[in-house]
Amino acid sequence: MKRFQFCVFACILFLPAFVFTVSAHPGKTDSQGGHYDWSTGEYHYHHGYSAHDHYDMDGDGIVDCPYNFNDRTGYSSSSNYSNTSDNDRYLTSVSSYNEGYNDGYDTGYEDGYADGDESGYEEGHSSGYEEGFQQASDKKVPRWMFFLSLAILGILILVNRSLRSDIKELKKNQVKATEDLGEKENTIKKLTEEVEVAKRAVDNAQKKMRAVQTKADAMIQASNLPIINVPDGVFFSEDGIPICGESTTQKPYGDYTAFISERGKVYHLEPNCGKLQSLQIIHLFEVLEKRQPCARCGLKSGIPVKVPKWYKDICEIRFRKY
Repeated sequence: MKRFQFCVFACILFLPAFVFTVSAHPGKTDSQGGHYDWSTGEYHYHHGYSAHDHYDMDGDGIVDCPYNFNDRTGYSSSSNYSNTSDNDRYLTSVSSYNEGYNDGYDTGYEDGYADGDESGYEEGHSSGYEEGFQQASDKKVPRWMFFLSLAILGILILVNRSLRSDIKELKKNQVKATEDLGEKENTIKKLTEEVEVAKRAVDNAQKKMRAVQTKADAMIQASNLPIINVPDGVFFSEDGIPICGESTTQKPYGDYTAFISERGKVYHLEPNCGKLQSLQIIHLFEVLEKRQPCARCGLKSGIPVKVPKWYKDICEIRFRKY
């Protein structure tokens, strides 16, 4: 595009400089008395006569000039002359005449041509130059063409500016579209992340709802259970194990603490019953139905010898499957 505009601008700029002129071939002749006609490209002779050609006129192989040719075609011994001497004298006179004429003509022509050539050439060159300059001046490009060139140049400049403005606006819109696309991609990415977070929140909410529903079902089931009467002085640890009385290091379950030996068949309520040593600590309810109480320390007031019903009811509720 830029190269095309430059070429158009150059053509318009140099258009007024083109002037059409016509030049003719020079009129000076050479040493043979002739020259080339540049309009036709042919060589012809002058040497004092009008333009003509030299050629073999009598067939003797020598080029003859029509103006200096001595035609002897009709000459013979039976001519009107009476004898050979007269004929020889005539031929000698004719030959002398022709030679003198040619020598005089050539000498006069060359001297005259040499004298007149220089002055004539200068005068002709000066007058021809002035005449040609005047003709070229008359053929100059008119003013309206110059103003037309300026107008075309101005239009091209305006079109070039308009194209540049359009290209600049197009690039600006392209950059803006790219930025908008990037913002939309970021927005889509954020929305996708928010959707994932919302899905996880919904899943957690559903899990919590199921847990709440399970607890609600358990509470409904528990509301149908009978009332359990736990004896006074009994409380439960964090693990749901019943403890009676004071809990100590030696008796962690209080009065519900039992002591057994590895191979024995009874349980004890005191850690130093008789001479037994290294007894194992265990909860009383775990051995009531497996071993017999010690005759010396295994029977105390308020201490059950069987697993009480209230504890069985609690275990039933705890391990019930709803």
